[in-house]
Amino acid sequence: MSPPWGGSDFPPLVPPGEGARTKQGPELFDEPSSKSKTGKTVAIVLVVLVVVGGLVTGGYFLFSGGDNQAGPQESSQHNPPPQTTSNAPTSTTVPPDAPLIDRVPEPPGTADENSGVVQVDELESLGVLDKKSVQILAEREPENVAWRGSVKEPDQYSPHPDKVSVLAVEMPQATDAESARDDLSTHRDDRGYVHVEKSLGRIPSEVVFHKDVRKDKVTYYGMWVSGSALVQVMVGQDPLVDEPAMSGTYQRQVHAALANFQPTV
Repeated sequence: MSPPWGGSDFPPLVPPGEGARTKQGPELFDEPSSKSKTGKTVAIVLVVLVVVGGLVTGGYFLFSGGDNQAGPQESSQHNPPPQTTSNAPTSTTVPPDAPLIDRVPEPPGTADENSGVVQVDELESLGVLDKKSVQILAEREPENVAWRGSVKEPDQYSPHPDKVSVLAVEMPQATDAESARDDLSTHRDDRGYVHVEKSLGRIPSEVVFHKDVRKDKVTYYGMWVSGSALVQVMVGQDPLVDEPAMSGTYQRQVHAALANFQPTV
């Protein structure tokens, strides 16, 4: 029967042809119409297609990375390039057959205008070695001498200036470089330099380390043999105001030189 609020304006609750009988209980599920079956089948197929399509698309972007792409692109906004400073020593590795001067790393700070390929007898006037040390090298008749000097200005490592010197002397043979190193070490012992057996930081033990300690200044000397080359790094403060900071400058510069001059003996 129609509800009391029904009437001619509303369709009957039972569709035409069903009569006054109303389905109840399990019989509601016994005879689903073919139209309902078709709708459910279409819905299931659509869901499967969407899922499969999503998996295929995700797998494409995950494994292929797209066409004509060299690799993931980084945003410069979130990954800014590293900042460099002129007071940081360079440690770029160059081929071992490169010119000797190119293998000598540029020391930090303001470069000495005389830096470059020099003659062995110029090392005394440049303040790199004393007269006796120059004679020790000259006796071996070096084939090439390269030197870079600078004054490191106050920076993030130290508020004090340091004088930095990097020398590489190419000898005719490795034995010449070895004997020159030994004679220079003996000469510095004779002059009263402090011969420090223990290496600083992670500096290899092959680096012979001396300290020239005076009342108003301190100079560090580190030298080693790399193939047929004798390499020396010298760092000093005059007047001395902060030796630990100067020691840091020395260690950084030695490691920069070791990048191209690995000790051999």
